[in-house]
Amino acid sequence: MLSNLVQAKDKRPNIIIILADDMGYSDLGAFGSEIDTPNLDELAQGGLRFSEFYNSGRCWPTRAALITGRYSEAITPQQTSIAKVLKSAGYQTGMVGKWHLSKKPASALSPTGQGFEHYYGTMGGAGSFYEPPFLTRDKQFIAQPNGDYYYTSKMDEEANRQIEKFAQSEKPFFQYLAYTAPHWPLHAPEGVIQKYLQTYQVGWDQLRQERYERMIKMGVIDKNKVPLPKKEPGVVDWKNIDHKNWRARNMAVYAAMVDEMDQSIGRVVETLKRTSEFENTLIVFLSDNGAANKVINQFNGKEGLDFTQQIGGKNSWGSVGPNWANLQNTPLRRYKNNTYNGGSMTPAIMHWPEGIKVKPGTIIKQRGHVVDMLATAAELAEATYPRQENGRKILPNEGISLTPILYGQKVNREHDYFLQRPNKSFALVSGDHKIVKEGKRPWALYNLKNDLSETNDLAAKYPKLTADMVKRFNDKKWLHPRPKNFKDL
Repeated sequence: MLSNLVQAKDKRPNIIIILADDMGYSDLGAFGSEIDTPNLDELAQGGLRFSEFYNSGRCWPTRAALITGRYSEAITPQQTSIAKVLKSAGYQTGMVGKWHLSKKPASALSPTGQGFEHYYGTMGGAGSFYEPPFLTRDKQFIAQPNGDYYYTSKMDEEANRQIEKFAQSEKPFFQYLAYTAPHWPLHAPEGVIQKYLQTYQVGWDQLRQERYERMIKMGVIDKNKVPLPKKEPGVVDWKNIDHKNWRARNMAVYAAMVDEMDQSIGRVVETLKRTSEFENTLIVFLSDNGAANKVINQFNGKEGLDFTQQIGGKNSWGSVGPNWANLQNTPLRRYKNNTYNGGSMTPAIMHWPEGIKVKPGTIIKQRGHVVDMLATAAELAEATYPRQENGRKILPNEGISLTPILYGQKVNREHDYFLQRPNKSFALVSGDHKIVKEGKRPWALYNLKNDLSETNDLAAKYPKLTADMVKRFNDKKWLHPRPKNFKDL
C-alpha cells in the first residue's frame, strides 16, 4: 500500500539565516579581525563572502526588511513574511532570538503570528545577557532565568532542539537565529574576556591599521579601491587617552561576546552535521547594522563613568563607544543609525555544500541587501510570493533573488537599494554609485566601484547623475513606519 512506502527526502535545501546585532564590518576573522571566530571563518572558507552587502542601518528596520521582503519599519496586514511564504511551500519553521517587531507574544505581529511554528527568544530590542527581559516561548512570556544563564549559549541550545525535531521529518526547514550579541550591554563570561585583555592594550589606532592590512591581504578589499578614511570625528588618538586598561577591557568584553557567538554557531553547525542536515543547508550570516558609537556607562544601577568598576558582569551596563566602534567598522565611515557604509554594510557569508557552484572561499564582488532574503529563500524553496492573504492584498516583494550568485551567475547591479533613517540619513545605491544625505547637508555622490569607503564626493562633478538618483529616491513610496507607541529599549 502507498502508506507503507518510504517517503523520499525532500531535496530542497534547509535554510538558516543567522543575524548578529550591532556588529562591525570587520569584526570576523574572515573579514580581517583579531577576534577568534573559527566557526564563521570556516563557513566563509567553505562558502562565499560578500564584500558589499547592505542592511538597513538600524535594528528593527533590518529585521522588518528581512522578514517582509520590503523596505519597512513594521509588519502590517499588507505584508507577508518569509516564514509564511516558506511554510506555505511545506517548510518547517522555527526562530530563536531577538524579534524587535512587536512586544506582544500572542499577537499577529509576533513570531508565531508571522508563520514561525516554534519560537524562543526576546521580544524587545536590548537587555541583560544574564536576565534578558521579554523572554518568550512560543506565545507566552516566561520567567527570567537564574543561575549561570547566558543568553548567547541558550540560543544554540534552543536552536539545536528545533533542528533535532526538524530532522525527524522528511520536510526541509527554515530557521531564523537572531543573536543579541554583540549589542550592548557588554556582558560576557570572564574567562573569555581574559583571553583578549592583552590584545587590546595596543589601542584602536594600531589595530585599525592592522585590520585594514589583513583585509587587503586576504582579498576582502582592494587598497586602490577602498582607501582607509580618516578617523571619525571625535575619535581620539590612543596615545593621548587616559585609563587605557579600563578602555582595553571594554573592547575585550565586546570581543568575548563575538567569540561566544561564534562558539554558539559552531554548536549549531555540529548539530546539523550530527543530524545529516549540514550538506543541504544554506547558512546565511549577516549583521543587522554596523557598530554602534553610543556611549553607555552604568554600574550597580547608577549612571556615569566610574573607572574603578569593570564592564562585563551582571551589575554593569556599558558600551564600547565611538573609539572602538571606529575600529569595528574598518575601513568604512560612520556607525549604526547612519546610511554611510559603516552603518549600513554587513559582513555576509553564505555556505551550502550541495548547492553553491562557485569555488569555496570565493569573495563575491556583487552586492545584496537583507531585503533580498525573502526572494532568495522563496526561489530555493520553490515557493510563491502571495498576492493576497486572508482576503487582503499583499504589497509586492521589493527584493531580488540572489540565488544566481550561488550558481556563479550575476544579478542586476543596476537594481536600486534604498536606505533611510527618517530625518537623519538617507541613501540610494544603484550601479556603481551611491548618493548619501545626512541631516540638512546636501546630497553626496560616491563611486562605490572605486571608493567603497566613501571618501571622494563626486556630486559637484556629476550634478545630473546626482539629480537623477535623488529623484528616484524621492519618488520612492516609503511605507509602514514603526508605530509611534512602540518604544524602543
